[in-house]
Amino acid sequence: MEGNWQALRGKSCQRRLRDVERLLLAGALSPWTCARIAYVHHEVAKAVAGTRQSHLSAAFCERVKDLRHSCHRTPSPTHRALVVAEIVATICQFLQEDDGESLAALARTCCALRTPALEVLWGRLKNLIPIFRLLPPDAWAFHVDEITSRRVYRLERDLVPEDFTTMAKYTPLVKTIGFNRRGDGWPSYEYDVLPAGPTQIMAQCFPQPILFPALRTLDWPRTFCTATAHHLQNPHDACEDFWACACLCIGPKLKNVVIDVSVHCRHVLEKDWNAQLMNFMTRVGTEFPQLAEMDVDVTTEWGSSGILPFATEWLSSLVCRIPRLEVLRCGTVPLDGTALAHLGCSSTLKELCVLLTRDTVDSYTAISLDSGVRARFAALRALDIRTKDLAVFNDLADGNVMFPQVEAFNIEFISCPSGSDVDAFFNVLHDHFSPSRLQRLTVNTDAWSDSWSSNTVLSRACALRPLHVRRLLAFHELRQVDFNARWSVNLNDGIAEAMSQAWPHVETLRLSPQRGHWEEDEVTSTLRSLHALATNCPRLIHLDIPFQADGANMHLLPPRTKQNHPLKRLGLQWVLIDEHVSEVAALLGEIVPNISINASCLRDDEQESRWLAVKSERTPALTGSTDAELDTPFNDWDW
Repeated sequence: MEGNWQALRGKSCQRRLRDVERLLLAGALSPWTCARIAYVHHEVAKAVAGTRQSHLSAAFCERVKDLRHSCHRTPSPTHRALVVAEIVATICQFLQEDDGESLAALARTCCALRTPALEVLWGRLKNLIPIFRLLPPDAWAFHVDEITSRRVYRLERDLVPEDFTTMAKYTPLVKTIGFNRRGDGWPSYEYDVLPAGPTQIMAQCFPQPILFPALRTLDWPRTFCTATAHHLQNPHDACEDFWACACLCIGPKLKNVVIDVSVHCRHVLEKDWNAQLMNFMTRVGTEFPQLAEMDVDVTTEWGSSGILPFATEWLSSLVCRIPRLEVLRCGTVPLDGTALAHLGCSSTLKELCVLLTRDTVDSYTAISLDSGVRARFAALRALDIRTKDLAVFNDLADGNVMFPQVEAFNIEFISCPSGSDVDAFFNVLHDHFSPSRLQRLTVNTDAWSDSWSSNTVLSRACALRPLHVRRLLAFHELRQVDFNARWSVNLNDGIAEAMSQAWPHVETLRLSPQRGHWEEDEVTSTLRSLHALATNCPRLIHLDIPFQADGANMHLLPPRTKQNHPLKRLGLQWVLIDEHVSEVAALLGEIVPNISINASCLRDDEQESRWLAVKSERTPALTGSTDAELDTPFNDWDW
């Protein structure tokens, strides 16, 4: 087998597949890793060859059949146009998620896979410590902090150009710093500390002008900390040169910056600290016009109260200077009206998450009236609004704002709205969003807000009524409708049937009050609602609408035909079953063979026993959940 991976490109498809076959079978990897690699490669090899029959040997195919049963997760379908190099890159990325050690072994033992494996291993770093450890062993050391038990690194001697020979091979591979992988696979160095001093010395002594020439994403506040014991306990405390060190990492290909403005230094005056941050963001905005994505966050109460006015000023100024911004997430830092108007006229902005305040809306409205500017957000595909009051968003919509291309809209608000605000909100949805584009609609409220608890009567009056739902029936492309708001919900069979006919592609339908239980007078829908949704919405998976499973009225339901295929699976909440258990079980087994019900939503022991009786009568037809799963039936649900 040739050691150079590039040599594989000159061979025919069949020869390349056989070469990769020998590579995969010869590697000294664990059976678990071999099983996953073999399964992935066997499936994509057929796509690359363009035929139903793979060019791999019969013995290898038999081994794949034996090994594939040990794979707990199936990779996503692969495009037919992929070449072998892309296949191997996909395999390496697949391995890194759960088996980084095997991927490192793959890089050490297989010459042909060394380059793609190293690109994946070094492509995403939590912080700069792996790069720092590439210095000669005698150049650095660490001690363990007595309070936090974290390793704190330091330099032991002056650095010379020869010390960077190994480092120079790997720094061009780094594309992301600060990527949070979440889960058991977190790198062991995540909580170690590299102080500012060694960081600056390393960057200044590096023989090349740019430390990370291929860096695309920098999540700096989550990758850097100081070495003092007090700062180790508070990740939001930083050193005097915090933002100066951030400047050392940026490069010509930087496209995404993540900034947490809660980070501060108690040893630096606020005006000096703000000047450092401004200098960093000014460099990002002026020297890197290709910047396309920016996340700005505030994660502490200190930041919310002390730095927000300044953050609003520099963030708004920066937004107006970036020519081709595609993604902006600033759900905790408000913009001013000028920046909002600028974003509304952008031809590149595709995703926006913004904190909407009354001052922002008033400022934008004044600008719009004076200049005649109309924010159309022509390229926007995803909109996420965070606001205290629903009326603020309604007033923004009245100020010449349109969202003609938005496909996903999410809004979160805190205070309890009036009934007129709810009516106006649904009018805004109907008038300012495109019925042919909107696919995902989510409304959330803060369940623990004091305003909700002190306005129980008012929130009861803020009802989601059939009139509101009918305003949404024109949106025929909806896939997800999720209203997790603390409103009263008033539904009936008629509106449920209308929803089933208007939204044939819906997958998630959740119209739920954000409190413990539904009121008795709210549960007015019957099995007609479930029957209509199961008949007209073949993709439905998640359903959270209350209904009475009234077996006594089964004869009133329209008959099902052969064209009415049962749903593959469905999860339900808020189902009240009457005493006609056998009739309900028969219908559920016919329309939804695989069904689960959230037992925590059942009102009492009688309802729970009725559901278990329904399930036992349909065994083995009702195979969607075991008795144990009834306690937690929605672990895999993505609300």
